[in-house]
Amino acid sequence: MLQFSTKPDKVFTEIVSNAIYLAIPTLKYGGQDVLKNVLPNASRVFDLETAIETLERLDHYHKSLFVYELNDYHFILIYDLLEGYCELFNEDELKCMSIKGTKITKIDFDSLSSLYFFDEDFLTPKRRILDPKIINFLHFTLESIGVIMGLKPSPRNLENRLIPLGEHVFPKEDAPFYRPESTEYPDYSILDEMEREEARRAGPPSSKLQKILNEKPWENLGLPEEFED
Repeated sequence: MLQFSTKPDKVFTEIVSNAIYLAIPTLKYGGQDVLKNVLPNASRVFDLETAIETLERLDHYHKSLFVYELNDYHFILIYDLLEGYCELFNEDELKCMSIKGTKITKIDFDSLSSLYFFDEDFLTPKRRILDPKIINFLHFTLESIGVIMGLKPSPRNLENRLIPLGEHVFPKEDAPFYRPESTEYPDYSILDEMEREEARRAGPPSSKLQKILNEKPWENLGLPEEFED
């Protein structure tokens, strides 16, 4: 398993597997001519051979029961693969590669990226980090800087650390992002329903709290002069 910001569920796991499955033979047989089409961002730092080798290794770790760490050299590869896969899937170009056991016909790539990627630092324009004040403020990792500056990865940059058992590896909370009847992934309507149900169970605010809310005491607090319009 690969370490994303959210623990991969069954659907996301299959999406990643399908994307890698399509990309590797496309790169092998298409060669240098298709590299920029398949990996529009990652091709700035990956040559053909390194991209294929890295994807094969990621595919192996993706299927493992253990969790392996990723850095921005890996993330930019996966980002490109998923963006291309989602575009083909949504245009119904992958009729032979449906997501098993689901009715999903659309994948929202932007939501997918927000859900599973820690950030998108690897897409930062090179000019933005030439200012020392900006780079110190944003706290880029060495791998992030390498990707942004267009530096080829070293073998060490491409290593995937095995995360020890018991270490907290998925920062975001698990939640269901699809159900049998979902046609879009991620299906955020499930979270909306969960929030409404939690609110219903919590019930209305107590009479004392409601009285405070009705009085709107914050309106009389005033603002410091520098914050006033």
